[in-house]
Formats: sequence, structure tokens, C-alpha cells
Amino acid sequence: MKNRNLILSLFLCSIILAPILFFPLSNDLSIFYNAAKTIINGGKLYVDFIDIKPPFGYILFIPIILFSGHSEFMLRLSDFIIQLSILFLLFNLLKTKTNNQILPLIACLFYSLCYVALNFNQTMQLESFMGLIILLLIKIQVSESRKNYIWVFRGFLLGLLISIKFTSILAYFAFIIDDFISNKDSKPFVRQGLSFLGFFISLILANIILFDSETFSGFSNAFNYLMVYGSHPPLDADYLKFSIKQISHFFADKLSLSLTILSLTGLIYNLKDSGNRLLNVSMAVFIFLFASIILERKYFEYHFLRIYIPISIIAASGFFELYGELKKRTNKLNLQAKFISASALIFFLLFSPLPRWIQTWIPSYYYFTSKEKFNQFYERQWTSSILRKTSMEITDLINKKIGTNDTVLIISNINNQLNFYIDKGVKSRFALSCFYLSNYNIEHFEKIFFDELKNAKWLIVQTNDGNINAMGHLFSSYDALLQNNKFCHLFLEHFQEVEDFKLFKVFAKK
Repeated sequence: MKNRNLILSLFLCSIILAPILFFPLSNDLSIFYNAAKTIINGGKLYVDFIDIKPPFGYILFIPIILFSGHSEFMLRLSDFIIQLSILFLLFNLLKTKTNNQILPLIACLFYSLCYVALNFNQTMQLESFMGLIILLLIKIQVSESRKNYIWVFRGFLLGLLISIKFTSILAYFAFIIDDFISNKDSKPFVRQGLSFLGFFISLILANIILFDSETFSGFSNAFNYLMVYGSHPPLDADYLKFSIKQISHFFADKLSLSLTILSLTGLIYNLKDSGNRLLNVSMAVFIFLFASIILERKYFEYHFLRIYIPISIIAASGFFELYGELKKRTNKLNLQAKFISASALIFFLLFSPLPRWIQTWIPSYYYFTSKEKFNQFYERQWTSSILRKTSMEITDLINKKIGTNDTVLIISNINNQLNFYIDKGVKSRFALSCFYLSNYNIEHFEKIFFDELKNAKWLIVQTNDGNINAMGHLFSSYDALLQNNKFCHLFLEHFQEVEDFKLFKVFAKK
């Protein structure tokens, strides 16, 4: 029975997760790909490839790149396998701790639907890995084992979590607080010491590449940019309004109104019954991970992925309690009450992630039937990052014109996306054009770019990628290049336009 339920759960979740196999390359995924590829080829992070994420985030992608090679499908297959692994752990944790046949299945279905409904640009992010670590942390916290090595391992996992996203350090407090209020033993300080030991070891191992002086110097420059970038938007009344709006949008739309209601129901029932240990720990983890999103200030959709494990557990509990109440009362309901109940069910389905999940099958169908329609589906010219058709047209042109040793400089905030499809030539070291065209004035970055511009044979410049947070202004890469006194003269004097793709301009050296 146990294995049958697990197999059924993973089978259903595999069907729900299937659309991610046919998601195209996203901008962030292309950055992780090129960063990991740089390491595999013997290059150095923050020197030969410049971005602002923690080193462990790129290291996580090394086995993925070795497995997938230069294949969009295989990259997405890696994500499919990772998410199934998370669901396997989620099912087993809930089955062990609740001894319930329905709850684990419901939690897995909720997680799968929510993950796929985020769509291609928001999946296979660093937060996509966090579920594995969070599940193991929750499992340790609710475990009956009091062995010392368990707390060392917990600290090790917390170090890995924080090495993925620095702001997730707030999650550490969830476990510290629970240690002191759970009253399961009289040694909370011993736990903290052992956990800190594991935490310290983990931080060193996950960031060991920073012991290289050149890498550390490059990281310091990236960190300087990160500090300025992270300080926007400023903490004021406008930020408070912005936060409320973004958080409300997530819970009412992206997570969905239905799952938000179920989560609140699970919380209320848990408090009413004096608290279930698993739900209490999940709620504490949710609170501090949610606080880490607020600390980060950006509210990108994928940032909320870090709370999907505790949310799925709590929402599944709410669903189970409501289902139980409805089941007890079904025979006592009159026709009018049954009609209202059926209407409420339809409401829950319409305002759940289900409609958005169904939409993900449209490009999946095009994936097999029409490459042109597939590319067009992901061509959204009102955006600056979802431009697959244009990207393909540009890279087709460049691949026909460039030589193996030609330097191709893509000046754009989606430059790695295009670099993925350019199969030869020397490319920029920067993950994003905002590192050298923003108002943040990182002198080291500007010097590197000046040398790249001077040696480039081909330029591809985006004309609609303005981003106030990343750039500190609203100018596109093209406009920012023209207005930059350090680069403009070199650009205008040495390059001529050869093709205009509306959202990109292609230049060749005169």
C-alpha cells in the first residue's frame, strides 16, 4: 500500500510536471549555464564570467551541465528530475509524520501545480534547489533522533541554504527558536554549538573558490555592485506600498486565491488543535523564509519558490480538514447547500493554479508540431527578455558571418541567452550589460568592458531592456551606450550598423 501510494503520487506529479520538459531557455538559466561552463573549461568565476550570485549557486549547475550538455531539453529534464526528487522526499516526510494516505498526495499535487504554473522564466532558478534542503531541515527538526551528528548535519544544510541565497540566513532563526521552545531536551545550547560547527564547515566548502585571490578580487567587485543593487528600492513609504502590492499579487494570483485560503485554513485548524509538530515547524520556516524575500526587496516571482515546501504542507493540511468536514456533513446537506458546495468547488478550481497549468500545454503542443509557432509563442515584444523568435533570427545571422576567433559582444541584459545559440567566437565576460552601463559606476567593470568594446568585431545591442533597479535609470543598453562618455566615441567611430531587428541592432567593425 505504501509503495503503491508513492508510485501513484509520483506518476500523477510527473504528468503535472511534464510541461517543464518543453520550456525553452530562460535568461537566468542561460547565465547559470555559461557560469558553470566557464568553471568546467578551467575559467574563474567573477573573472572570466562576471555575475553577482553566490559561487555555490553556479557550482550547483556543474553536474547539470555535465549531464545535459548543450541541450535545452536536457537542461529542463534535469529540473524535472530535481523536482521529482523533492516530491519523493515531501511524500515520505508527510507519510511518516502524519500516517495519512491523502495528505502526502495532496501536498505533492499542490507543489507540482504551483511550480509549473510559474512558467519557464521563473523555473529552474536557484530557489528550485532549495526545496531539497528545506525538506531535509524540516525532517531533522521533527525527528525523534537526538544524536549529535544530526545537529552538525543540520548546520551543514543551513550553510548550503545560505550559500544559495545570502538572504535565507533568516531561516536559521526558525530552528534556533524552535530549539528553545520545543522542550524536547535540556540541551538547546549544545544543539546550537553543533549546528554552528556544521554551518561553518559548510560555508567554507561551498565558498572555497573565494580563497583564490583573483577570484576573491572579482567577487569583491561583484559584491560592490550587489550592495548598490540590493539597496533599491529605498526603504520608505513607497517601498511599503510596493511591498504590499507585490505580496498581495503573489498570494492572490501567482500562488492563487484557492491555495491561500487553504493555507489559512490549515493554519487555523493547527492552532485550534494546539499545534501539530510538523505544521508548527513548517509555519516557522515559512515565516522566516518569507521574511528573507522581503529583505531581498525585489519580489520576483521565483523568489517565492523558497516558501513552496512549507506552503504545500500547510495548504494540504487545510484541504484535508475541509474535506473531512464536508464529508461528515454531505448526507445532512439539502439540495441548496449541495449546489452552493458544488459552486464553491468550481470557484476553487478556477482560482487555483490549474488554469495557468493548462496554458503551459499550448507551447508544449507547438514544441512537437511547429517550431515556428513555438518560437513565436515565446516572442513577447512588450518585454525585454522573452524574445525567442528575434533571438533566433539574430543568432542565425551571426553564426553565418563570424569566424572562430571573432569577438562578438552582445550588449544587453539578456546577452547570455543569445550567447547560448552562438556556436563560435569570443564572447563577453559579463552576464548583464547593467554591470558597466548602470549608474552604479563600478570602475573595474567599466575598464573591462572598454577593452572588450575595443577588441570586438561584432556588436549586438538591445534597444528595449531598460530596468530601473538593475541600471539605476530607464535607458536601454543602446541608449545608455550612446550617452556614456567613456564608450560612445569608440562605438560611433569604429562600428557601423548592418542590420536592425527592431529590438536589437547589429553592428560590424568598420
